[in-house]
Amino acid sequence: MNRKLHRGAHAAAIAACVGALAIGVTACSTDTVTWGAEGAAVRSSATQFISDAQIANGAPAVCSGADVDLGTPPDWADLAPGEPAKYTAEQGKQYEALSPTWVINLSHYSTAAESISKDVPAILYFTGSEESLCVVAIEWGQLATTG
Repeated sequence: MNRKLHRGAHAAAIAACVGALAIGVTACSTDTVTWGAEGAAVRSSATQFISDAQIANGAPAVCSGADVDLGTPPDWADLAPGEPAKYTAEQGKQYEALSPTWVINLSHYSTAAESISKDVPAILYFTGSEESLCVVAIEWGQLATTG
């Protein structure tokens, strides 16, 4: 999708939300206003994926046939979805053959006072549409904080 079309879709989502608010409907989320309907769906799917991955024997939405390293449930603690973006080859050329459609970075939000140095899930690569997104790849990164 080109940027102009994406901005148009985003503007349409904002207009729909504003119109809905004018008649007393408050179904629009902040994510929808900020990221558009598709971006909000990616953030919602990422939130659910993180929650499911934190549960032992959880079933996060991994695409059928995808070979992803989920790590262990504690690896997913204190993570939240960041900014969704349409996938482009510059965002992870090594995943291009998996045909991701969206990418979203993950943010660590721990308020722990101790120093942390560990590998954590850093980026989720999704494929599908806003109704049926699944993770096709997970990029891990090093988290290092000082207490």
